[in-house]
Amino acid sequence: MYLRNWLSDSQLFCFSKKEMKSFKTNPINVAVERDFYRLVEITRDEYDWLVTFIPSEPSEFKRMCFLLLNFSFLSPLHQNAETKEIAKSNALEDAHSTFEKFGKQLISVNNLSDLKAIINLNRAVEPLVFLSLQYLRTKKVKDRVVKAANFKNTSNINYVKINHLTTFFFSLRLSVGLSVTGSSHFCLLKSNEGENFITSDQPAINIKDEELDEEGDIKAFKLYYPLRPTLALVVTANQNDNHTCEERLISNKEVRYWNLQLRE
Repeated sequence: MYLRNWLSDSQLFCFSKKEMKSFKTNPINVAVERDFYRLVEITRDEYDWLVTFIPSEPSEFKRMCFLLLNFSFLSPLHQNAETKEIAKSNALEDAHSTFEKFGKQLISVNNLSDLKAIINLNRAVEPLVFLSLQYLRTKKVKDRVVKAANFKNTSNINYVKINHLTTFFFSLRLSVGLSVTGSSHFCLLKSNEGENFITSDQPAINIKDEELDEEGDIKAFKLYYPLRPTLALVVTANQNDNHTCEERLISNKEVRYWNLQLRE
């Protein structure tokens, strides 16, 4: 659905950085991986470690996280093989789908009024969860989370195995921090000189992700997310009490800057 905004005659114009070549394809063939969110069984140590990352509010987020943990800690709880298989295949996928409906609203935004309507309706919690998930699900960020976790914690936890749950919980905590206990600034960037925004299989990037604190954690957040060839969104952690929104017309030079950030 997201990639439809970049279609031309039902095709995408793509460039593979790995193979260094251009090609056309149907969007259904791009960035596809079977059972991407499939759960694996976790140990008691992994269960206890993951609990520490569950957000304390809102209550529906907390319940969702514990449900996923209980589905993952299957060995003593579920002896039925069919039940275990259904839970492994669908539980985390369904959790992501809960927030992707707000992603549908976000990628349908056409102007500042549309954006304000989404933000004001729910204090931006769900849109921020969707954007956080888009950012933290990427391979680059997941590898960083695993590296940081391995550095800080014990050897009896398989951080690679539990990465899907770790990044999901982190996404909820990040969005809660940016919405419930903090605020964010939403800026719509509009291309008005003919240059188009590009996208990728990892379209959400934090251009501040190289700014680290003393413990090696990211300390700044400025997330860029292209919505369509003529429109993109930048979300920045805000020091104000309320969420703020604006719309900016930008030049071809600025569009090329953002495209370069995404390509890197």
